[in-house]
Amino acid sequence: MTKSRQGATPARLGGNESGCILPSLPGDNSDTIVRDLVQALDAPIAIRDHDVCIGASVGA
Repeated sequence: MTKSRQGATPARLGGNESGCILPSLPGDNSDTIVRDLVQALDAPIAIRDHDVCIGASVGA
């Protein structure tokens, strides 16, 4: 992770599921944080002259 929030803890839950613990996150900022995270994951990643695309969805 080259870009992260102070104190954020990403974790793999199993299979293709992961999560991120964001302690002390103000509730009114949660939508913005989630939107920024999804946008960051939607950006292509260059690996050995190839663009690799991943994505994410957020929900309960």
